[in-house]
Amino acid sequence: MKDSRFGLHFQRIPSWAGERVLPMDLEWIKIVDPPIANPFPGKKIIGRIYHEEGKDNDLIMVGAAGGAEYFAQCASTYYSSTYVSVWEGPNEPPVRTAVQREMLSKFTLRWIELMHKYGFRTAALSLSVGWPDIGTAQSFAKVVEETDYLSLHEYSAPQMQSSEGYHCLRYRNTVKELAEVGIMPPKIFITEAGIDGGVIPGGARKGWRTYANGRQDYFDQLLWYDSELKKDPYVIAFTPFTSGPYPDWTDFNFDEDLVKMLATYLETVIDLPENPAESPVPVPVPIPVIPVEEIIRKACWDRQNISYNPAAALQKAAAEEFLMAPIGPEFDIDGYRVQAYADGIVYCKIGHWDDVRLVFWDKARR
Repeated sequence: MKDSRFGLHFQRIPSWAGERVLPMDLEWIKIVDPPIANPFPGKKIIGRIYHEEGKDNDLIMVGAAGGAEYFAQCASTYYSSTYVSVWEGPNEPPVRTAVQREMLSKFTLRWIELMHKYGFRTAALSLSVGWPDIGTAQSFAKVVEETDYLSLHEYSAPQMQSSEGYHCLRYRNTVKELAEVGIMPPKIFITEAGIDGGVIPGGARKGWRTYANGRQDYFDQLLWYDSELKKDPYVIAFTPFTSGPYPDWTDFNFDEDLVKMLATYLETVIDLPENPAESPVPVPVPIPVIPVEEIIRKACWDRQNISYNPAAALQKAAAEEFLMAPIGPEFDIDGYRVQAYADGIVYCKIGHWDDVRLVFWDKARR
């Protein structure tokens, strides 16, 4: 392993990527919407699933239930791209208000709980540049305790060194605030970094192509950032935004020439000694895959405001009798628990869950 925190970030995988990246001595690569087949064997992959941010933000404001729904929406991708080492959650969620921070914490804790239950590792929060605001990092203390990694974004402009400590290297203040409430420094990924004019009041969201004096100037700024991150052993990697950019982000393009410059630089960097005490990132534990059909079935129940629990006595009996879809939630009447389905009604005395009975809409049975 090289004495560098450099990684790479891909929105799309360009045709040149395999030839240039596979021989490089770097550990971490972030991929947005990672494909089923691993494009970079031998590297550790951070995965993020692209969702419309407004929809993710709506789920976040539901709290824990939103975290469970988000996991359900992403589960099929988690299971299909099993080479991914660590998964990020929703991108750059809103955290300006105390309510937003509270709901994001509840959402994220539930997502982490489910991810860990099924053997996946998490990089939580993915906060945008300038966040968490000074004095608010403690709001996420419990999240930091539970997650495997903390994910942050750091940009500045017109240079990366501009407003040092407020934009780039802001993570140090976050670590300080967390330490004040007894939280040890988390393992941190800076999963987006570089130049972004959006941090300047009235500035345009443009990248290094607008603000830097060519590739070498930009690369020198990234070298400065790498040298600073190496002072903090809890920072695992940073991934400059972005290679293979979507059309909106071409001004930020960490293109093939920059990747070649990075490869040349890494050849000059010393190798760190192996640390036998450092355990590798584990591969997710093989577990039964949740079929897509099961995810869809659950989502349909949820949208009827009916709790989906196939192990519950009435739901289990209804499934065994092929009673089709439920037409309402369970309810109690005269000491009985009852639930109606399209092709029949299941019921039992409350507490007698092993004696569920069936009545049809037009005649009785049993």
